[in-house]
Amino acid sequence: MTVTISTMINNTTAMADASPTWRKIKARWTVWMTNVVLPLVPPVMMKGISKTAREPEIAAWVLSNYGIAPSTTLFHAAEHRRHLATPDGVGTGPVGLELAEIKTTSKPWRSIPRSYLRQVWWQQYVLGAERTLLVWEEHKDFVPVNAEPECRWIERDDDQIAILVGYANDLIARLNTMSAR
Repeated sequence: MTVTISTMINNTTAMADASPTWRKIKARWTVWMTNVVLPLVPPVMMKGISKTAREPEIAAWVLSNYGIAPSTTLFHAAEHRRHLATPDGVGTGPVGLELAEIKTTSKPWRSIPRSYLRQVWWQQYVLGAERTLLVWEEHKDFVPVNAEPECRWIERDDDQIAILVGYANDLIARLNTMSAR
């Protein structure tokens, strides 16, 4: 039997009331999908212009200012081939392997959104990186608001990474169980 995400969604409602264990798995699965998987899905088209239309320009800025080269490579973790990540940039620096993640936003950030932090920590885990340069550009109708993007270094957080790996492993185990039926 082949199990797809839509099969899981369709079965979730009926199974959620069946046991507290399933409710816990569903809650973790929802967090995993919302905060790790969905941010990796290619962006939707808005007003005929892709959200990623500015990414090559921002990536060039990252390369010239931080030496982190653009990347579209899909990587897997050394310990688990089903743990995947596609950082926007990969390079080496004073602490070893460094990544870049590029975002565009139509609203100013008061702080870095938690879902982006989770994405960054996941990428650090998959590639073994110690830090990531999170770069974002605010725009109005896809025209940059500032002359240069903003950026912050995000350090590796092994406690948060352990939580994300737990969610991923729980989801994979559940998918394996469902596909064995």
